[in-house]
Parts: sequence; C-alpha cells; structure tokens
Amino acid sequence: MPQERGLTRGKELADLLTLSRIFIAAVILVAALRRDEQLLVRVVLLTMVGWTTDILDGRLASADSASRKTWIGDHEFVVDMLMVYAGMVYFMLAGFVPVLPFALYAIFSAAVARIWMRKSYTMAVAAPVVAMPLIFSFSQAPLLAWIFLGWIVLALGLFWSRFKELVRGFIEGVER
Repeated sequence: MPQERGLTRGKELADLLTLSRIFIAAVILVAALRRDEQLLVRVVLLTMVGWTTDILDGRLASADSASRKTWIGDHEFVVDMLMVYAGMVYFMLAGFVPVLPFALYAIFSAAVARIWMRKSYTMAVAAPVVAMPLIFSFSQAPLLAWIFLGWIVLALGLFWSRFKELVRGFIEGVER
C-alpha cells in the first residue's frame, strides 16, 4: 500500500497551535491588568510567538492528509483577533495609547465585524492594532523592534506564496 502524502495528525497539531494563541491572549490580558509598561518586551515576544504559531498552524492544516475540518480551525480567525485585541488592551492599560479613543475603536471594530461579517473588512480595521507591537517596540525597545522586523522579513521570505494568497483573498473579499 503506497504511503499517503502529508501528515496524518497535521490538523490536530494545527488546532493545538491555534489554541495556544488563546493562552497567549490570556497572558497578554494579565499583563494588561498589571498596567506595567515594563512588560512591553514580554508582550511583543508573546505576540511574535503567537504569529509564529499562526504561520505554522496554517502549514500543518494544509499538510493534513485527510483535509479535515474542525470547529477550532473554522474559528481560527476569531482566535487571531482575540490575540490582536488583547494586545490593544495591554497598550491601552499600560498607557501607550489613550483608553477612550481606543476603546471606541475596539467597539467600532466589533461593529464592523458583526455588521458586515467579512473577514477582509475585519482585517482592514484590525491592521493598525496589529502594527502596535512593532510601532511601540521602535520607541521603547529598538533592538526588539529590529528583531521583530527581521522576523517579519524571514516569515515573508519563507512563506511568500501563502502571503500572496492572503493578500489576494483580502482584495477579493473587499471587492465583493
């Protein structure tokens, strides 16, 4: 019997990596509750770990030989947004950005996601929030910012075709 191509447990591993981002978001929220700007380096490192798990879970899920669908996989984008907005809560409560305007921005983001229910719209509204860890790293921990930027370049270089698919899907979603 010929061996199947792909991983037999790729989807389970992908789901575990997705679930790890819920844990990362929870840790970032705990950091937010401490209201400590000195936790910036940890929050940024956690964010980098989270985005690394996002890249890897996509690769593992697509390599799964059975091409299974799971509830966790179907809600992976929600988990991503949970991690993104946990970071925003940290940046608000630690004093990097004013609370009221960014709380209103979070409400606006939730309304966009709920009303239009389009991943592309949600991604567009979340883009400034996604950039916060890198932006505040440059002002508070420049070495970390350069490491983060290097990580981004490396991730783009290794997964350029996947990045192009994401951009294409984003554009198509907006056009619809």
